[in-house]
Amino acid sequence: MAADVTYDPEADALTISFTTTPTAEGEEVHPGVILHFDATDRMVAIEVLHVSKMLAEDAIPLLRQPEE
Repeated sequence: MAADVTYDPEADALTISFTTTPTAEGEEVHPGVILHFDATDRMVAIEVLHVSKMLAEDAIPLLRQPEE
């Protein structure tokens, strides 16, 4: 499975999911950057909050919008 990258403009959050395995725990490793782990402590996703303040301005419009 390829990584799934989504951007939620309402939450201003970028999520990179590596699997469909459910998250059991998350750890904030830097302000606004959360690593998500499954029940066996393997990383399943990375979440970046307030991403529009962290990425280059021209990067945000390139991100795929969530499917409705």
